[in-house]
Amino acid sequence: IDDDIDDIDDIDNNDNDKNLIQNERNKKKHENEQNQKNITNSNNNNNNNNNNVKCESKKIQYPIIINNDTIPIVYYVYNRPHYFRGALEGLKRAMRLDDNVVVIVSVDGAVKEMIELVDNVTFVPIKQLINPTVSFHMEIGERNLQTSDYVNLQSLKRHWWWMLEQVFNHVSFLKDYEGEILFLEEDHVLSDDALSILRYLINKKKNAEKLFEIDPDDIWGVALFNGEVTQKGGNHDIFEWRSGVQNTGYAFSRKVWKRLEAIKDHFFALEDGWDWTLYHMMQKDTFPSIYITPQLSHIRNIGAKGITLAPEAFVLKGFASTPYCSDRSLTYKAENATFIPLPNSLHVKKLNCRNCYNCKQCLGTK
Repeated sequence: IDDDIDDIDDIDNNDNDKNLIQNERNKKKHENEQNQKNITNSNNNNNNNNNNVKCESKKIQYPIIINNDTIPIVYYVYNRPHYFRGALEGLKRAMRLDDNVVVIVSVDGAVKEMIELVDNVTFVPIKQLINPTVSFHMEIGERNLQTSDYVNLQSLKRHWWWMLEQVFNHVSFLKDYEGEILFLEEDHVLSDDALSILRYLINKKKNAEKLFEIDPDDIWGVALFNGEVTQKGGNHDIFEWRSGVQNTGYAFSRKVWKRLEAIKDHFFALEDGWDWTLYHMMQKDTFPSIYITPQLSHIRNIGAKGITLAPEAFVLKGFASTPYCSDRSLTYKAENATFIPLPNSLHVKKLNCRNCYNCKQCLGTK
């Protein structure tokens, strides 16, 4: 409308044209108001009993529609914008036109460059959460990306828990969502077919009891990364039931979160990273241990440097050469899929209190 008014102002502003200019201004104003009403009515009519919420960005206002087809993706990030740009580009490539994706980014503290990066995302509806870290850092010290010590592990662990609390308990547009939520970090790049594979895995998980005779209560979720085949490669059509923790590209539901939330004291009693803490809880049989994953990873970890991983370890552990699907044309055919059952040898070893990984709850001491 501003451009149209500028054009009008180019008319010779003599006495005879003043009324014409004013009339044109009023006409444009009325048209703009009517368009806004039409947009509002359209949004209301398209609700279809879904949970519609507005998500604002600097450039575009997206409607967030939460239903059974929604794929909520949560990024758990700190201060590595150079990696996060690559991760967001990977997500953009992985999204199809009909994908209903909503993104939440949980930033550990007010990191200016990360916040600005999220603010400029326009290809997907996005919500930003900023973890208030001042009191934590005053209590135990500041993070240091050059080391992997107690302060860093506790900082990661507390942010991870805070993020889950916000996502499952406080983000309004997810309050009625009961499906799986995908959790990624700022250095996790999705393959082009990752979201299709995610849907496929979630469907198999839902039918685990019928198809694979696995008790649903023993399953915590699905994962897009398979660290067990980092060195030897994997087959595109093979999927595995595994036992243990996967900390890269994992997805679980509100039901699993509630089980974890109920044992919060035990979770924080062990002074280790959140992933090793979960493994310990699996050993104690207080948290489910089974998940399903593709044999060929559909996510790549590009973070050669971070709090828990030095550049040399990144290479030695095989992250630099992890085989993964990078071509949409390789998308699996369901009729070719093979599922490897969970061998007894891969079950998390259940340990009694006397032999478990030391924690305050079990031993009464650190």
